[in-house]
Amino acid sequence: MKLHVSRITARLRCVFKTVAETEEFLAATFELRVGQCLGQLIEILIAPLSSNGRHVDTSRPEAQVRREQTCRSYV
Repeated sequence: MKLHVSRITARLRCVFKTVAETEEFLAATFELRVGQCLGQLIEILIAPLSSNGRHVDTSRPEAQVRREQTCRSYV
């Protein structure tokens, strides 16, 4: 699980860096697996913020997490 967390952290850092560089909103979706059948679908929207209206100082993330049963049984 630790490897999953470090990969997600690295990916999120890249997303935040992209928002800061492009000064554009960015939406991302990824899945975090818990076991074989249960997953979490994580949707993130990151908005660039500026204190002076010219340069991006920080960004604001909004996230939605949904738990989903991903196993399918065939009858």
